[in-house]
Amino acid sequence: TRADLPTYPFQHQRYWLESQRLTTTPTDTIAELIPREETEVSLSQRLDGLSEAEQVKELLTLVRAEATATLGRPASELIDEGAAFFEEGFNSLTAVELRNRLIEATGTELSVMLLFDHPTPAILAEHLQQQLAAAAAATPTATPAPAATPASPTKTTKE
Repeated sequence: TRADLPTYPFQHQRYWLESQRLTTTPTDTIAELIPREETEVSLSQRLDGLSEAEQVKELLTLVRAEATATLGRPASELIDEGAAFFEEGFNSLTAVELRNRLIEATGTELSVMLLFDHPTPAILAEHLQQQLAAAAAATPTATPAPAATPASPTKTTKE
């Protein structure tokens, strides 16, 4: 099959696909540098006081939102909780990008193999809940030190 292309250079018809924006603008990088509002509640504060099932649900929402953003999809098109990441369009580079986003969101160190070991958002959310629970259990809580008793004065006598 042959494609009909223009025969004269002054026939101004585009035959190329429109390219998407591949570079970031200065405002994109500035927005990343501006600190977030202090009123934003941290993930650990949101998880405090929740049951294990509620924590998994909250983390599932986070994982789905971050995965959707990593793929560049609109927020209204969250990926399904049971869908495999790599069937949704992830590759090794986007898997690492999602891992980095989750490290930033959770403050927990995560494996580079995260999406390979936990292939769906539901499984990953359960894993994150276990990681955060283990980290919280390992963090020693501050206990007040017992009050110091004054030493009894000793008598010294000169001989």
